Amino acid sequence: MNSTKNTIGFVFLAFAIIGMSGCAAKYNFHSVQTEQGSSEYKVEIKMEKRFKTLNPTAFNTISVYFNDKKVLKGPLDATETGSLEGVFDSKKLELECGREEMFDAHSRCIVHLGNVKLGKYEIVQTVK
Repeated sequence: MNSTKNTIGFVFLAFAIIGMSGCAAKYNFHSVQTEQGSSEYKVEIKMEKRFKTLNPTAFNTISVYFNDKKVLKGPLDATETGSLEGVFDSKKLELECGREEMFDAHSRCIVHLGNVKLGKYEIVQTVK
């Protein structure tokens, strides 16, 4: 009888661990323009921050939109810093993100298309 209870307890624990490892926390962020650049495109930046259960490392995916069309997507590191490159309208598209000071609450990103700076953006959490 005691062996059966131990087996049932072990099976329950195994399912609980498997169930928890599949869950994740997800947070959405969006851009707020802090410095105007070229106004040819309406630029929006969105970031998704995910945490896997039992892993405190943040996994960040950032997307750039021009006039509501996704034109660039890729990862940023756990501290929301990094750069992405692509091509849009036969021009080099660049996104550079990071924190201006060590203890900044928000990451900031600059978007360039060719040699034109489209703007500077602060990435803030989207509140639902």
